[in-house]
Formats: sequence, structure tokens, C-alpha cells
Amino acid sequence: MATIEPAALDAPAAESAPVEAGRLLLYRSLSLLEDCLTDGYHQAGDSPEFEALAPRPLAAEARPGRLTLATTQTAVSAVPLPAGEPATAEPSAAGPPSAAESRRAAAEAAALQPLPANDSLETINQEVSRCLKCRLAGSRSRTVPGQGVARPLVLVLGEAPDDADDASGQVFSGEAGLLLDRMLAAIDLSRQQNCYLTQLVKCHPPLGREPAPDEQRACLWYLRRQLALLRPQAILALGRSPAQWLLGCKDGLQKLRGRIYDRDGLPCVVSHGVGNLLRDPELKRPVWEDLKLLKQILADA
Repeated sequence: MATIEPAALDAPAAESAPVEAGRLLLYRSLSLLEDCLTDGYHQAGDSPEFEALAPRPLAAEARPGRLTLATTQTAVSAVPLPAGEPATAEPSAAGPPSAAESRRAAAEAAALQPLPANDSLETINQEVSRCLKCRLAGSRSRTVPGQGVARPLVLVLGEAPDDADDASGQVFSGEAGLLLDRMLAAIDLSRQQNCYLTQLVKCHPPLGREPAPDEQRACLWYLRRQLALLRPQAILALGRSPAQWLLGCKDGLQKLRGRIYDRDGLPCVVSHGVGNLLRDPELKRPVWEDLKLLKQILADA
């Protein structure tokens, strides 16, 4: 079994230690504020080093059960709206809907239309390459639809392509891709053999920001079709936006991670994004705990 060495997961050395320390402090402060706003304040102890050990099988009585999601729809094809937007749109008593409301309603209807009869991953990739549904089409270098095997054990769902993905057109490339490959290898997974990797949105948001709710909605049609074609045995959602979309909620990762969820019969695990792990090595331990949950799912399948 492949293992992950703690040193190999550390963030790359910055051009100067003071600059890197300042960036890390700012990142952790913003992350803490975000978690406090979404989850409330949690007092956390020191984070241990990432365990580079094969996960030990849990006794049957000690294994956590899956949490059935009452907030999700009754089928994978019925995709909930991304987090950050209300789930319903009541008619306005003040007058006709605005242009933004009309665009949103059109995007929601398009995302939930019946799936094509003779769909394929290649067809999806071609449509993504020509997509002009949102503002990201004007800033991208290349589209990044996904990569992996056609019948995966696990669908790995990230948030959005980063700079390296945008330049190469390959999902999870660059340093983030190398780290993710090591993470998957630690539980006998790889994009070449038994995984499919994709993102919530298929184009790189400028300045590495989170994809906006309307940008997420514009890509749901592609993701919904990918899920229907791939039919994975489990989903690993990396990052807050993918986790919130998958589980149909607005909670932060601090509250969501560390458990196995059941989305209409499909087991799901959520964890921190790979980019966050590169920026903050203290996340190595909780990410490893989440990977062990995914390993447990596959062992029980």
C-alpha cells in the first residue's frame, strides 16, 4: 500500500520566509472568520502531523454509519442548487422579474432538463470547450472538463481549475495535482486506474477566487451528465463549494467533514481542497482522516 510522507505534503518553500509566514497567517485568519460565520466558534487543539500509515480496519460496531441527507433530491439527476443562493424563487409582488432573475431561472431550468439519450464524456468535453454560459468564458485560457476512467470507483470533485489547470487544460495539474495523486495513492486509488477527477466549474475563475453561484449553476448541466455516465461507487468532494453543492446545504467544512454521507444511495465524503492543504500543512491530519473514511467505504462495498 502506498503511503503519504508528511514531508512530501508540506507546502512548497516560498521566495522568503517572512512573506510566506504573513500569507499563511492571513489565510488562516480568513479561514477562521469564514468558519465562525458559518459554523460558530470552535476551540481546536494543536493539529498533529499527517499520518503516513495504512488505515486500520474498524470493528463493525465502531464504524460510523452513513448520514442520510434529508435535504437532497430523490435521484442524482435532481441536482440541488449550489450553496449561496436561496432554494426557491417566489414571484415578486413588485413587478416582473429582473434580468438577473430571468437568467437564473433559465440556468436552473437548463440544469434540470432531461438527460440526452445518447450522451458521452466526449460529447460533454466538446460542449464544455465551446461553452459561453457565464463570464468565466471571457477569462479562461482553456476549459478543464475532467480526466480519468469511464467506470470509476471514486469521483473526485474539486471546486474550480487553478492557474496550472487553466494553462494545461488538465484537471488537478501542477503542484496540487501531484499532491492529490499522492493522497489517492495512499488508499490505492489513481486517476489512471480507478478514479475520475472533475471540478464543480470547468473554467478558471480569475485571481483564484471561488466560483460565483451563477457560475456554478451554469456548469451543473455538465456535472449532472458526468455523474449519470460515470456512475461511481463513491464521491470525494474537496472544498467548501463542492461539499455544499453535493450535500445541499450551506454549512462550512469544519461542520461537514469527518462523516460518511448517503446521497440517494451513493456514499460521499467531503474534505478540504487540495489548494488549502498546500497553503496550510496543519490540514494534513483532518484530510487523512477523511481519506480513511473513503477507504472504509470502498472496503465495505
